[in-house]
Amino acid sequence: MRVTCRQEPSETGLARVCQSPRGFIISVDGKRVGHVAYARGLGRGATNDYWYWYAGAQVLGIPGRNSAAERLTYETRELARDACIAHVKASLTAAKKGTTP
Repeated sequence: MRVTCRQEPSETGLARVCQSPRGFIISVDGKRVGHVAYARGLGRGATNDYWYWYAGAQVLGIPGRNSAAERLTYETRELARDACIAHVKASLTAAKKGTTP
């Protein structure tokens, strides 16, 4: 199975004016299984902008996982992308062997 990564497309029209930084879409054999996204901190004086990822596809044996829910955040989108791809590949390998990651 081939794991690919591509940058999110830019918004079109008026939505492009206030779009957030673009993340990545992670796919396995053309099926979207993961996403790297940007989050801006909310609240008074919040300066904690970060990147996170989520992935999951029960059909392929990839358990659902959200790094932000686990309080795993990343300073750059490349670090988040690499962590997401590692999770997907580990899950695919485990599913092939019949174990859980």
